[in-house]
Amino acid sequence: MDMWQPEGCGPVVDDPGRPFRYWLVPPGTASRWENGFGRCVPHGRVVMPPLDRDRPPGPFWVRPWDRHRLVGAGLLRSALAAGTGKSAWPPLPPLHP
Repeated sequence: MDMWQPEGCGPVVDDPGRPFRYWLVPPGTASRWENGFGRCVPHGRVVMPPLDRDRPPGPFWVRPWDRHRLVGAGLLRSALAAGTGKSAWPPLPPLHP
């Protein structure tokens, strides 16, 4: 994402206890998210780590919180799709079957 997004990637949280990485994207992204290799949580609750936590244990900020910069949703979709060229990972099952 640093190579694709001007001024670098926005805030990212890693959760080493689960197979998740959270990119903070602009509000409304879920309504137009179409990617089988990532989920966009439209509502609900995702607990974020304290702003000063930058390493495990528990979830931590890989990229620090910056309220003025979020991850570009289109760029993130492209990056996730690009990582699948050699079957890097299988598509996720539907969120709501």
